Amino acid sequence: MSSSPTVRSMVALLVALGVTLGVSQPAHAGNLKLRYSADGGSNWTTQDVTSGQSVYVGDFEFIVTGQQNSAGTMAAVDLQVNGTATAAYNFIVQLALTNVSVPPGQNLSYAFTGVKDGPAPSMRTYLTPTADPFNTTSPIFQTGSVALGQSGQSSLAATPNFSLMTSLQFSGNTNDFVMLDGNNTLASAVPAPAGLVLALTGLPLLALFARRRKRGAAAAPSDGEDRPASANG
Repeated sequence: MSSSPTVRSMVALLVALGVTLGVSQPAHAGNLKLRYSADGGSNWTTQDVTSGQSVYVGDFEFIVTGQQNSAGTMAAVDLQVNGTATAAYNFIVQLALTNVSVPPGQNLSYAFTGVKDGPAPSMRTYLTPTADPFNTTSPIFQTGSVALGQSGQSSLAATPNFSLMTSLQFSGNTNDFVMLDGNNTLASAVPAPAGLVLALTGLPLLALFARRRKRGAAAAPSDGEDRPASANG
């Protein structure tokens, strides 16, 4: 089903802003990586993804967004989880954008929003080595646990290049409804033009709007979409 004229015009506006202000295209495969565990961290599946892609694991859809502007002054990752559980679950889902080159004197803004039945979820955001983007044992920086509904900022002085990685942890039981969004933006301490911020942060929101509109009118995903055979990869 095609998007509405309103959605298409909004996308065109944001793309025009991106071209004018030097915003890169979404991260290419190899720069954006997804890792998830369906058993609380005992076993992991890792794969390259593209910005805007949906990955289906068991009862849940993971929507991934990650990009860095061409000037290297701002990078963003956004990880969304949607689904209704048909059995008990215990997930950790992580999204990393590698080769981030935002110079020292960075400002990290993060927010964890959504709704969830059952036990409370948590988010952590990290700066990690590019060669080891999911290194949570000895990261360059981490926020600590962020509760649902919380947001914050941190001033950093990390030496490029590194990875910007966010991690969502959530568990519960049958019939739980889960809709989570971990949004993270790393920017140079020099303020970016307002239009640049819009171009980087607006596309994930537009993608979510268009996707939910489409899902409301369309059938379930076809067999050709990314739907792993089992939650354990």
